[in-house]
Amino acid sequence: MKAMPDVSRLTSHVSRLTFYLAHRLDGGLILAALLPLFIIQSLLQPGLPTLADLPIHLYRTLEYGQAWGPGVIVPRWAPNLAYGYGYPLFVFAPPLPYWLGLLFAILGFSLETAFKLLIILTILLYAIGMYLLGRDLWGRVEAGLVAATAYAFAPFALREALLYGGNVPQYLAIGLFPWTMWAVLRAARSRAWGWGVTAACFYAAILMSHLFQALIFTPVVGLFGLILWGQETGVRGQKSVVSSQKSVASSQKKGLDFKKLLFATLRGHSPFTIRHSPFTIRHSPFAIHHSPFPLPSPPALAAIPLGLLLAAFFWLPAFTERVFTRAQPDIYLEKSPFFVRYPHWSELLAWIPPLDARAANPYVPLSLGLVTVILAVLGFLIGVRGWGLGVGGQGSGAKGQQASILHPPSSILHPPSTVYRLPSTLFFAAVALTAIFLSLPISRSVWEIVTILQVAEFPWRMLGLANLGLAVLAGGAVLWLPSKFRWPLTATCLLLQIGAIAPLLYPVTGFSRYEPVTIANQIDYERRSQSIGTTTLGEYLPQSVHRPPTTSPMIDDFLANQYPERLDRASLPAGAAATLVEQSAVTHNYNLNSPTDFTLRFWQFDYPGWQAHFDGAPALIRPEPETGLILIDVPAGQHSLTLHFGETPGRLFALFLTGLTLLGLLGAALLKATGHQPMIKGELPTQSSLAPSHPRTPALLLPCLLIIAAALWLKPLLRPVFTLDSPPGRALPAQQQTWINFAGGIQLIGYDLDKRAVRAGERVEVALYWQTDAAPLKNNLQPFVHLDRLDSLTTVAGATNYTPGDPTTETVMPTFHWDNTRYVRDEHEVIVPSDTLPIAYAVRAGLIDPDRDGRLVRLAGQQEDTALLTTINVLPAQEPPPLAEKTQASFQADDARLNLIGFELASVTRTQLDFKLAWQTDRPPGTDYTVFAQLLDLENNLVASFDRPPLDGAYPTSTWWPGQTIIDPRYIPLRGTPPGEYRLIVGLYDPATQQRLVTASGADFIELAVVKIGEK
Repeated sequence: MKAMPDVSRLTSHVSRLTFYLAHRLDGGLILAALLPLFIIQSLLQPGLPTLADLPIHLYRTLEYGQAWGPGVIVPRWAPNLAYGYGYPLFVFAPPLPYWLGLLFAILGFSLETAFKLLIILTILLYAIGMYLLGRDLWGRVEAGLVAATAYAFAPFALREALLYGGNVPQYLAIGLFPWTMWAVLRAARSRAWGWGVTAACFYAAILMSHLFQALIFTPVVGLFGLILWGQETGVRGQKSVVSSQKSVASSQKKGLDFKKLLFATLRGHSPFTIRHSPFTIRHSPFAIHHSPFPLPSPPALAAIPLGLLLAAFFWLPAFTERVFTRAQPDIYLEKSPFFVRYPHWSELLAWIPPLDARAANPYVPLSLGLVTVILAVLGFLIGVRGWGLGVGGQGSGAKGQQASILHPPSSILHPPSTVYRLPSTLFFAAVALTAIFLSLPISRSVWEIVTILQVAEFPWRMLGLANLGLAVLAGGAVLWLPSKFRWPLTATCLLLQIGAIAPLLYPVTGFSRYEPVTIANQIDYERRSQSIGTTTLGEYLPQSVHRPPTTSPMIDDFLANQYPERLDRASLPAGAAATLVEQSAVTHNYNLNSPTDFTLRFWQFDYPGWQAHFDGAPALIRPEPETGLILIDVPAGQHSLTLHFGETPGRLFALFLTGLTLLGLLGAALLKATGHQPMIKGELPTQSSLAPSHPRTPALLLPCLLIIAAALWLKPLLRPVFTLDSPPGRALPAQQQTWINFAGGIQLIGYDLDKRAVRAGERVEVALYWQTDAAPLKNNLQPFVHLDRLDSLTTVAGATNYTPGDPTTETVMPTFHWDNTRYVRDEHEVIVPSDTLPIAYAVRAGLIDPDRDGRLVRLAGQQEDTALLTTINVLPAQEPPPLAEKTQASFQADDARLNLIGFELASVTRTQLDFKLAWQTDRPPGTDYTVFAQLLDLENNLVASFDRPPLDGAYPTSTWWPGQTIIDPRYIPLRGTPPGEYRLIVGLYDPATQQRLVTASGADFIELAVVKIGEK
């Protein structure tokens, strides 16, 4: 009889809760969740984006599911990787992305679709998490929306999700950054352990997503908690005004209820803020009582230690077991050195160009987003100078007051103090600037000192952390906006942010189908990519493996989607038998019968955790020299052999730490639930009490419909605006169009040169545009760029790519992957040696065939093997000192002037006259002129002369750089010249026509000095 009232009461509660959520959810939160539709729309097509690392993580997810088996709590061993020899990948690869992928697969989706859903989930995490952080930090919905857009639409994030990266674990970890910061922020202000545990869970999720991102994020979240503690201390020294006597009494007695705080968050407001927006005008019915004693906030400071304990089962073995593998700093320096992966600072501020649909690898700069950088600078200035936030200007009036999560309820009546705003502004600015610094070459010494950073391989991984700081600062920029125009101007900011990166929302590299995802596909990918164990360096191979495999005897079984036997039956002696009893991912059970002792060999790498037992008794395992395969000495007779991969004491200890932490948190939650009544009592509001003070639905409905329509209907129509489609045989993005044919059906159809003049010691970036009409190519050709002297063709600098593409980001396109429809963009960074002579050099390009002993590929129908692209000038590091004598003579060459600005007599002997000339030009002439130097006697008779181009032909006049002072050492042979005084004259002439250049006065030479030649 009591069941019906209970059901009726439950129904009433559910009804009121549903109505509450429908009418009180934060409208800004809904908008933040809808804005990523512009990104998600690009994924709404069959297949997955063709990204470099996406197949790796897709097949790892498949392998993680295969690695689970009887008795396996947490998979550590990948049984089918490394061509079936097994790989300890999951000791080191964070498991959360694979858990999520398998979770979607368990729900009935194919693995391909599950991975797409994982990417979509991460996109939403970016936007919603940063919205919550920006909203609560700055106290405005508008700030949250601008911050969310800056973070979710950051070029680095879009590059990872849609264009080139595909490193889903890294993408997921960076997406969890703002969630962790937001939970720490709430924990610090509410002093509620529920928020502290939430922050720890988010931090643990980052640890279980990407270790390097967790490593660089740890000091950030730790310092953030300390800064919030300092801000809280400053607040507690001020007077507080209580907004609700009931709330104060409750908070004085028992504190705040985490569930109540979380519910308030869904309503779109903080218990510590007032927000004014067309979507959210709500004041919390409870507040915190501020103690006069400045004590730290344990929940906020517990995020890191508690998170480390929650994720200890993974990170602790990952750090301690690296010594058993080849994953040492030297292998990263040797195989993938970090110091060649730095982007140039100008790339961070680059504008995003339209992407070419005919490019196999279109140029996507590692940009921070120019609009985001501008907004971040404005936000920094506002935070430092006190604009907005009620400190002056637009926000100082009572009507325009805005509060921040960092402010107590007294801020409702009083302008917020700079004790909150300034430290947070400086903190996020420091995060952004530090991350940017560590991504640039200037930070190389830091990377060399902190060697653990080198395992990252790519310094530009720091851009994810930079985006975090910039996005928060960008959100602060809206505090400057006047209240009357705040929403229209906020909408304008959102449009500018999305419009600035719009080309990245149209992936042109295509989508690939992977269904069905099978072990055969995985093995085939491993063989084709030569990425052993799905790692490019094979760094997790056991130390005992001195000769990494390139294939295995199990390949045929794998390609037939059969699970192969790991026992090498060739190691059985004559008369011996081995019967397979049981085989799983981590267990091999055999009955053995042998007339003699022998050594059994398994096609399985030896690694800590493998254990052998004969008839239940432990047996010794040893690695085979060179190969590292498992060897077991078997005595004669009948035996039961069990080979099993289990947990080591270190892994068990790590599992114990995580398990004990989970039990502790569960026990604390049960005690709280059963030990006393909720801290804040009260019934759900009735329907009448929930009526908003003004109609919210129409105000929210319109922008939601606009976003959905723009993302799903308008965006596809704008594709021609933000993309290119080069015609066959051309590369429209190339600065210079060419058509240079190489043997084998390869053409160089264009090139980019980032500068025409460079100083010694600097770099030159050259991008080559290749295509072929003879695909598939058999060899992996290696393109190169050289700087050659014009006189001797000696190479002074060069760059060779092991494979065509972008070596900075390893976006590579081997020639055997080229097709006949798309061209390949090939980047080269040429470092000019510091002692390079300041003259002009030829820029030449070519191809090396490593399969033919490094011979160069010739130009089609020619004997040459390099193509001349253009010339480039190397300028002196500093201006040369002026010569002893100044001259003011100008020779007219068409529309150019060759100015002789200096002369210096070096030495005069009986055999040779040495002197120097200093030249300049306002523009290079179209002809290469020869300089003549003559000695005339007093009767103007020619006595001696010597003609030659400037610098012996090393610096032709047509290549002179405007404004450069060119020191031209010269001499005149004097053998047989009688002693006496002679006039030294110089001039220029065209060697083809012998026509001399004349000065403005009509003279065809300049007299420099009278030279006296003595008897000796």
